[in-house]
Amino acid sequence: MIVAFAFWLFLLGALSIGWQIGDALDRKAMAAIFCAALATSLMGYVFDGLDKHIAVRIVDLLLLAIMVRIAMTSSRHWPMWFAGIHATATLIGFCALVLPDARAPVLYLAAASWAIPGMIVMVVGLLVDRKNGVEDDFQARDLAVDDILPR
Repeated sequence: MIVAFAFWLFLLGALSIGWQIGDALDRKAMAAIFCAALATSLMGYVFDGLDKHIAVRIVDLLLLAIMVRIAMTSSRHWPMWFAGIHATATLIGFCALVLPDARAPVLYLAAASWAIPGMIVMVVGLLVDRKNGVEDDFQARDLAVDDILPR
């Protein structure tokens, strides 16, 4: 219980700092991170045993897809680093699915522990980008329908 409380305290603290210094694209990424953390926490109430771990891996894959998409459209560096860290956690989690039940909990814990470096990368990356004056106007980088379809 203490570990879960400490995690949520750290997560909400990192997200609140990031929310203050980030732009709209950063906030979308933070909303995705928060929703994934919340969904992962609720999986224990909805599913049991192996089904819970499979559901968590699906949430991890969705967050990874969102973060890779954001990293591809952002000029900031933290989404790329976060996506890499989260890809590592997701891969470790999938490896745990194929291990015997006696060894899998160690890898599930290892996968979950990658959330802390991810949050650190997010906050430090946003602070460094702000210090260096990196601006990210994601709306200008998104393609409009008129850019794709000829007139």
